[in-house]
Amino acid sequence: MEKEILQTVRDETMVKTRRIKEKLKKSPSQLVSGSSCSIDVRAASNIPASVKHFFKRDPRGRRLYNAQESLFLSQVVLHEIDEGIRILKRQGLEQEAKLLSSFSNRKMHLTQRIELLRNLLKNIYSGNELPENASGNHKIRNNQVGSTTITIQSSPAVAWTDQGVQYKNRNEDAFLMISNQGIMALADGMGGHVGGEIASCIAIDFFEQAILQGARLEEAFVLANEAILTRSLSDPQLGGMHPMGCTFVAIQVQNNQLKIAHIGDSKGIVIRDGACFFETQDHTQGQELLHEGFIDVATAFELNHILNRCLGIDRIQWQRDVDLAYATLLPGDRIVLATDGVTDNFYDNDFELTDLLEIVSHDTIPQSAQQLAEECKKRMQCGKLPSHRSAKPDNFSFIILEYQP
Repeated sequence: MEKEILQTVRDETMVKTRRIKEKLKKSPSQLVSGSSCSIDVRAASNIPASVKHFFKRDPRGRRLYNAQESLFLSQVVLHEIDEGIRILKRQGLEQEAKLLSSFSNRKMHLTQRIELLRNLLKNIYSGNELPENASGNHKIRNNQVGSTTITIQSSPAVAWTDQGVQYKNRNEDAFLMISNQGIMALADGMGGHVGGEIASCIAIDFFEQAILQGARLEEAFVLANEAILTRSLSDPQLGGMHPMGCTFVAIQVQNNQLKIAHIGDSKGIVIRDGACFFETQDHTQGQELLHEGFIDVATAFELNHILNRCLGIDRIQWQRDVDLAYATLLPGDRIVLATDGVTDNFYDNDFELTDLLEIVSHDTIPQSAQQLAEECKKRMQCGKLPSHRSAKPDNFSFIILEYQP
């Protein structure tokens, strides 16, 4: 009986999927709007008993998991299921979502539930799915776009993420803002690998979970990395030769003290009096070899797309793999976080960001954000940068904050 129900669901899903695709073809330029609710990592008290039981023992070594390991593995698999159910509901697949969300149905094993979910999502997604407009949320991720204006302590801030121009229809960037802790973060899924939007989504959600449980920025990086690795190892579509991963940059502002942590080529900048007071160094082969004096600038630009560090490829140690920096802020200092979809389109021939600094140093924070987004799109559409190099089509995301005590 259970097999018949599952087959019926699959058949109905195929029909609904064709209808969804036909509908999207009629209006390909529009963004999909929805409730845009975000999924949080489940608390221990909200883990179904059947999932807890599944993660009692390591199936390979038969070793018993300790309570912390069991909870983490349960959270990763439930994050996948919860996020998948949210997507199914957005596509109008209510029956399928209901079936997958009912953990009281003991006839469906957890592995069957995951297999069915992945098949459903594979049928729906062809790589051309439109982003969901999620403006106003404190975090935007997993193929969502939009902007959010917020106050961090007394400091105004705007976060913005967009799928860009002449690039993929989906958005693999993500951002997070935790106002009561003065924390902001950006993640950029690796475009040359599978599941970039999934990697950045997992990173943002598990980073937030770690912060809310009292972890420091650098410790939260490690948990985010472990969550991506765990998901990749459980899903052949996301692992393999080019497993999913993402870059990550985060800041915390407490009174006038700034802490910046980053891995990859998502950048953090502090601007004072219109000039660059501090910026992170990208973890790319191009810029790291240039910094060490092994190559010239022209070669550095050729190699700048190759990441030396990121989340999701291997286990990390924050002391070794996460760069940390600190600064004392003055009133009026502006902090910018930006993915490479922004910086790669603003670097001049010496990897300086003169034009970007000019845009974000004047006007109000919302006006600067609007101008920066428009200029990013303009440069992508033009195809050529003022430096005469080719523009880079990409998703782009940034956060701008002006420190006010």
